[in-house]
Amino acid sequence: MTLGGEPNREQTAQRVRDIFFAAFSLDALIDSSGTVAANWRDISSDLAEGNWIHEDNFSSGVGSYALAALFDLSRTLRTEETKEQRRLRDQSSLLRLKMILDLCASQKIDVVVFLHPLHVDYLEFETRLGFWEPFEHWKRQILALTEQYSGPNQRNEVALWDFSDYNAYSTEEFPVQGKALYWFEPVHYSPALGHAILTRIFNGGSDEFGMRLTQRNIDGWLANIRNQQHRYRQNYETGVRRRFSDLDRLLETHPPPTQP
Repeated sequence: MTLGGEPNREQTAQRVRDIFFAAFSLDALIDSSGTVAANWRDISSDLAEGNWIHEDNFSSGVGSYALAALFDLSRTLRTEETKEQRRLRDQSSLLRLKMILDLCASQKIDVVVFLHPLHVDYLEFETRLGFWEPFEHWKRQILALTEQYSGPNQRNEVALWDFSDYNAYSTEEFPVQGKALYWFEPVHYSPALGHAILTRIFNGGSDEFGMRLTQRNIDGWLANIRNQQHRYRQNYETGVRRRFSDLDRLLETHPPPTQP
């Protein structure tokens, strides 16, 4: 529809133009050629045969696909240089989010921002590498940004939800055989968990999963997550210790690369 409520006769033509430029733009050409070249070199970054973090390649050395993915993460996070790169990447993501929020505000479009669920393996790994406080700081930065677009003087509403806590979904154990119900690996979740997120945001859902963040509740929410983390470690101390002893053993034989 147009702003005047009339049928938009330009819609079909615009869709054709969008498809054309998406398929034949310089960026699309560069990305496509890069993907083809990566596959030829056998270093494709997707989860396909030939990728070094594929579960078949780590079943004997690690014992679980989840841990294999965490090991891959550890190789890029255990130096000061990559920590600085991560900080810069976080700043870049905030800038991109601000651009989106500016656009939505100009068009009076309500926005729901949510922080993805993360498996407990990933959350524990963040702590182990010293990233927990920066992780909390990043959440505060996102909240400060989104709240700039809320209030009686704003033309749209922006909500921020956080699902990256310790809950019944994030603490699901990866089975020795078969697949987990809610996780493919520690940072990619199944449609079932995606449905739970949408239910929580739009239809109430369980108040034990996720929280809509405000400046009034952020301190209590982050403290609650830390309490969840403490209780998890108390209840699963043996499993946590075994999981990361396996990771330490693997890191000894496959140390992170030295960066210039």
